[in-house]
Amino acid sequence: MRLRLVMTMDGVIFGFLLAAFVALALATPGSGPAGSVDPSFGQGGETIVQPNPRCANGCVEAMGSQAAALAVAPDGRIVLAGNSVRAGADGQRSWLVRLEPNGTLDRAFGVGGYAEGQNGLAMSRVTVNTSAALVLVTKSGGGRGFGLERFTTAGAVDTAFGTHGVRWLGGAIDAQVEAVFDNEGRIVVLGEAAHGGPALARFLPSGEPDPTFGHHGVARLDVLGNATPLRLATEPSGAIIVAAFGGGSTSPASSRVLLARLTSSGAPARSFGRRGVVEASRAFAGTVDAMAVAADHGIVLASSTLHRNGGHGTAELVVGRYTDTGPDSSFGVRGVTLRTLPVGPGAGLLIHGVTTDGSGNAVIVGEHRERSIDIPQGTWFVARYGLRGRDCSFGGGGLVEGMEGGATAVTTQTDGRIVIAGWGQGRPSGTGFMTARYIGGGKAIRCPEAVAGT
Repeated sequence: MRLRLVMTMDGVIFGFLLAAFVALALATPGSGPAGSVDPSFGQGGETIVQPNPRCANGCVEAMGSQAAALAVAPDGRIVLAGNSVRAGADGQRSWLVRLEPNGTLDRAFGVGGYAEGQNGLAMSRVTVNTSAALVLVTKSGGGRGFGLERFTTAGAVDTAFGTHGVRWLGGAIDAQVEAVFDNEGRIVVLGEAAHGGPALARFLPSGEPDPTFGHHGVARLDVLGNATPLRLATEPSGAIIVAAFGGGSTSPASSRVLLARLTSSGAPARSFGRRGVVEASRAFAGTVDAMAVAADHGIVLASSTLHRNGGHGTAELVVGRYTDTGPDSSFGVRGVTLRTLPVGPGAGLLIHGVTTDGSGNAVIVGEHRERSIDIPQGTWFVARYGLRGRDCSFGGGGLVEGMEGGATAVTTQTDGRIVIAGWGQGRPSGTGFMTARYIGGGKAIRCPEAVAGT
């Protein structure tokens, strides 16, 4: 009898310890299957804040706010940068929001967690540079092109920088398309040369032209001919990848997306592809919505196309992976994957950002829009692709949909967790800055693929 009692107590103790271990595992921050929201972040995995004080009691869509970019500081705090539209003469204004690593508002930053920028500036990029100052690339609605707006780490405009905290990057190239920061904090701007064709300009973190790049800070991409510039991405080495559409020197009549690489000094990398150019799949239909470069130098392209059949149709999420020599044959089918999603009248799939994690997986974010007229309504989505194609270990067949809103930017943390930013529907304050965190990591499992038109 005593032996049976001891065995029973041992079973109880073992069961208690097992339950405690399971509870501890479930309570561990960031635990869960890949693609699930991180319950240790914000409110159930997401945070929506409204920096515009005029929206305190509610805003219509046109007066809402959205984050256009984000950065994760070395201490884990998250900086969101974006825009808020005000009624009347105020127009558009840039804002910064800083969050603690767990997604709560850092009220020591700026005024109650928010920092307000200059009038008439639309945010496009943000970084935390080596001197710990917050630097943003802005795009003016007044035709002044790209500029730098800098804040201190306390969340105040750095008035010692430029004019009232803003320094314009000059007219080195026309029709600026995109600007990014490289690993050294330099600003790379893609646009068109004065006489046509793609061109790049690089600026130092101070805003001065970089004399070590191209000719007085500007490099033409003659290898792409008169192609239309689309996207750019930088590599850790300082090399630059440019995507463009049109006729390159290797095939002047080409109607494909073309890729070119420049060295850190702005010289064409002739060993890249065929005489410096790689042709992308025809499945991209002349455009690229987002581009990133993985640690293994693999180039990831993402785009969406819409096919209508009466009032309804399908949206196709097209993702390709390319190497120095051409399509990555181990990825999808001939380097391309295609996923079809049904959409209703006036709806579509919008891709806004892509990044890669430490394992080389690509993470793509955007918006599955239900209606594209009047007030847009939809949900944000996050999709993950492994080195061989769509990752079936992530969410539902490689894709998860979030709440009402849209995702415009994405980054991955060193622990594999995925942080996204964009806009979300807050109550009662209308659209506000949204950020959410998803579980990453794990081993990618390739989904079956079928793609045509390559």
